[in-house]
Order: sequence, then C-alpha cells, then structure tokens
Amino acid sequence: MSRARRSDGDITKSKILEAAGQLIAQNGFAQTTNKEIAKLAEVDLAAINYHFDGRDGLYRAVLAEAHTHYINEQQLLALVDSPLPPTQKLETFFATLASKLVEKDVWHSKVFIRELFSPTSHLQAFMQSDGARKFQAVRKIISQVSELDENHPALLPCVLSVVAP
Repeated sequence: MSRARRSDGDITKSKILEAAGQLIAQNGFAQTTNKEIAKLAEVDLAAINYHFDGRDGLYRAVLAEAHTHYINEQQLLALVDSPLPPTQKLETFFATLASKLVEKDVWHSKVFIRELFSPTSHLQAFMQSDGARKFQAVRKIISQVSELDENHPALLPCVLSVVAP
C-alpha cells in the first residue's frame, strides 16, 4: 500500500525551492550552499536530499520552477487545444508572458538568465525535457497562426522570434 502524500512535506519542499531560487538568483548556483538554502528555508539540511535527491536535483527543480513561472506547461497545452482563433491564442500567450515579465522582485528571471549566460548541463537537460515540450506547444500555435505545417522549415525562425529572449 502506498503512503499518502503529506501536506507538510509539500510545504517543506516549496520552502526549499523558494529559498534556493532566491539565493541562486542572488549568488549563482556554484556560490550557494545547501546549508544556506536550508537555513533560509528553515528546514533541516537533510530535507534537500529527501525532496530533491541532492543538490543537482534541487537546481533542476529551481530551473523548472523559474521557467514555469513564465510559461506554465498545463496552461500552454490548454491554450493550444482551446477553441480560440489562432491569433487570439498567440495574443493570450504574449499577454500572459508579458504580465509575468513586468513583475518586480522575483527571482525566476535572474536564475534563468544566469543559466543562459553561463550554461551548465542542467540547461541542456531542461531543454530536452520541459523546454522541448513547451517549444512544441508554441510551435503548434505559430503553425496555426501562419497556416504552415508544423514541420515546415520556415516555421522554426518564426518560433524562435517568438520565444527567444
């Protein structure tokens, strides 16, 4: 019989993720220790290993959370499948993204920008999983707007102009 998920465990995981995001945004991944993260999150150091399988797992989760803050995969997939006209889907995508980009005092953009300018293997792993799925969803919207087949070679530059920083 599987154990039920504890809500206090979810709270602990969220506290660690938020603390890690703040510290990594401020200091960078290499300069941020697990001890500092645990202290800011007010959790036991072992909780990082328990919830994230170590430092690398935590950083992958921070990158995923940073990107999800701006582009939520479930919302994006719902938008792709919605009955809205293609141009309205694209407008909705831009409006949602723009509303997030103007937020003040959030760590999400700083973490992702740090990773883009000094990429690690974690960025490649993110792009091959979460990033690839989101890219495909945006590609579908652009395909619908442009009326080009999703595999048409001219579609890639269009998609890049939409999602590039």
